[in-house]
Amino acid sequence: YDEDSVSLIDLRTVGGTPEEQEAEFENIFKVQNSLPLITSKAFCGELRTSHIRSVYWKVFFGLCSSADWSSIQSSRSRYDVLIEKHTIDPHKLEAQDVNVFNPLSQNTSNPWTQFFQNTELNKLITQDLERLYPEHAFFRKDDVQAYMQRILFVWARENEETSYRQGMHELLAPIVLVLYRDARDASLNATNDVQKTLSLLFDKKYLEHDAFMLFERLMKKMKEFFLIVNTPKKAKNDPEEDPTVKTPIHQICHRIQSLLLNYQDPELCKHLKELNIEPQIYGLRWIRLLFGREFHIEDAMVIWDGIFADSGAYDDETFNLDLVEHIAINMLIYIRQQLLVDDYSHVLRRLMKYPPVEDPHVFVERALESRKNPYKKSNSTPEHTTTNSTLEKKLVVSEKKTTPSVFPLSKASSSTLHNHHSGSASALFSSFKDNIKDGLNNIGNHTPSVKKISKPKKTVNHTQLVQEADNNYIAKELKMAKALNSIISELTPMGYETEKFNPDTLLMSIARLKLVRDALEFQFVFEDVLGTHSVPPTKEEEAQQPTAQTVTITNSDG
Repeated sequence: YDEDSVSLIDLRTVGGTPEEQEAEFENIFKVQNSLPLITSKAFCGELRTSHIRSVYWKVFFGLCSSADWSSIQSSRSRYDVLIEKHTIDPHKLEAQDVNVFNPLSQNTSNPWTQFFQNTELNKLITQDLERLYPEHAFFRKDDVQAYMQRILFVWARENEETSYRQGMHELLAPIVLVLYRDARDASLNATNDVQKTLSLLFDKKYLEHDAFMLFERLMKKMKEFFLIVNTPKKAKNDPEEDPTVKTPIHQICHRIQSLLLNYQDPELCKHLKELNIEPQIYGLRWIRLLFGREFHIEDAMVIWDGIFADSGAYDDETFNLDLVEHIAINMLIYIRQQLLVDDYSHVLRRLMKYPPVEDPHVFVERALESRKNPYKKSNSTPEHTTTNSTLEKKLVVSEKKTTPSVFPLSKASSSTLHNHHSGSASALFSSFKDNIKDGLNNIGNHTPSVKKISKPKKTVNHTQLVQEADNNYIAKELKMAKALNSIISELTPMGYETEKFNPDTLLMSIARLKLVRDALEFQFVFEDVLGTHSVPPTKEEEAQQPTAQTVTITNSDG
């Protein structure tokens, strides 16, 4: 996949050739008890390149096992029954009592009432599916949308106490993708036992059935994180919050930041508490979506491999997802240096937009290690950090994936900042603030250096520098406002007079609007987006700027 492309990215939709699938299946499941082996492969991140990943997930969730692959058929039959149960069309029902059986009746037994409720539910699901991973063409496919629509609808009808909540479609998406990759036409001739088994497990006709069963199994634990509790108003003489009204998702968020993080990194825990960073602000999304928005979908599935392998979901008594909270802890510790030096807004921005990580499965390894002794300080805290740290080696931020910084960095300076700031936009903002204090002029166009940050100048008038920084920002904002006025002036005539419509002007205006947007989002240094189509300058402006203005865009690649 191409992360630098601005067009739709089509994910890999084929898991491997039939020969590759058969060879891997025979090699892995030739032993009688293969569960420890595939669990180890999941913990090591080796399932990323697997041609039969869906088989591993089905085994982890207990849908089938090497002892009896055919047991999956009973689950598939059940899904057919559920679809028939919840598919209601009053138009096809025989006429009954007109006082009850009519669209205007409020009777609870009226099939029309359920029909209207189903219609509203489907409308809500469709709305979310249309926005799902807009950058990936795979999720725009008609068959994929239809699969997910029915699965989410049937699950919601079967679990009315929770029903459908926004975010559930993002848990289903990777499951459908994995099954879609491995699916094959079962009508092909199978000449040996391995081919017959894979034809059964990968039967394209039952892709939707298997996706529902995996999703249902996952939601057995995840649905409690989507519960919403209406908190009653506290009495005026009761200053304490009633802990009994907290939902499970709030409890696990509190446990992550206030308990586990306090054990492993008390300094970071104290800092977040002093900034009044509530754990549910970032934890709700991290936990509910199993880190699906923090990483690319391919990387998120590597983390899911470890979570599913550790979950014990093949047995209700052993089913748990407690590894999730330890993964979250290690994600916080990994960006601790950025969090410790930033203020509230920048800390929040970093937590809500996690930096790209080269090898995210290391979070699974670290989580397994920290769970063994949750009361031991993490090896990545200052007291235990070394230059040869395993975590530091494996969790390398990819400069290619990182959003271009607000500073105009050359390739050389980008490399320097990579080591000092882990390539994050948040750390660059921190460096920006330090530069003001260190007396660096021209802050909007200067590349910060580690040397100057580590040796601040003590004779600088800080107040004056901060004021200059504010003035620079005001000037940039005025320049952006002028650019917007120019664009509005170009687009307005086209809106009122069709003969003045000019496609080239429209496209140029859209491009310049995007530049303004990127500047506001701090994706590059804003110099000028007026371009060659700007409104004529005033005489005063001509006197101040005798030379022609040009568009200058500088990013982390130089």
